Amino acid sequence: MPESITLIDISAFEGCSSLENIELPKKLITLNYYAFENCTSLQSVVIPDSIRTIEEGAFQGCSQLQTLDLPETLEKIGTFSGCASLSAIRVSENNPYYASVDGVLFNKEKDRLIKYPEDKAGQSYALPAGVSVIEAYAFSDNVNLVTVTASESLDTIKYAAFHNSAALEEFNIPASTSLEDNAFEGCLKLQALYADPENPRYSSEDGILFDKQKKNDINLSLRKNGHALLHSGQDNCNS
Repeated sequence: MPESITLIDISAFEGCSSLENIELPKKLITLNYYAFENCTSLQSVVIPDSIRTIEEGAFQGCSQLQTLDLPETLEKIGTFSGCASLSAIRVSENNPYYASVDGVLFNKEKDRLIKYPEDKAGQSYALPAGVSVIEAYAFSDNVNLVTVTASESLDTIKYAAFHNSAALEEFNIPASTSLEDNAFEGCLKLQALYADPENPRYSSEDGILFDKQKKNDINLSLRKNGHALLHSGQDNCNS
């Protein structure tokens, strides 16, 4: 590609299954939505220091992508998933918007967990103290994590944060935490969700999560031995 290119547009390389490695143009500013979606052989991407924006889904479905190195110029990165080989996301220490801790992507203040790599080694993970938000799709499609431990600082688990986390078995919801819809959708090995007794929104019994009054009106979808772990008006999960 010419080095003068500043924009790689929507779905520009979508489905290029033979693409294995790419060095992006040195003047690139924007990597648009789904630019490399389903480039299933892509293993490495060199991102230039000029980049400012990586839009949602830019690397969606890049199942062989192993690491991402984000430069200090990056101001925005959107959600993405389906990167089954991704083991680490690294960020320049000079980036004013983002940071990485042990290969996990956070905002600079490290109070919002943005992306936990889908193939990061280890079966357990403890959220760092001070994390208040798990962003949408942050743990989606993770293949290794069996347990995730949250600290008391956690306020919000956003939409589909643990979507299709294949190995996750249980989660303890702290006293201050609220869940957005489908936070644990597709976690087929999930056996239990436990709410802190001090949580004003939720209660749990035998690992099954209810609202505080134990009514079936939590709009999240999961099952435990045929019973809803998170009770919902919609029912689109496997028994």
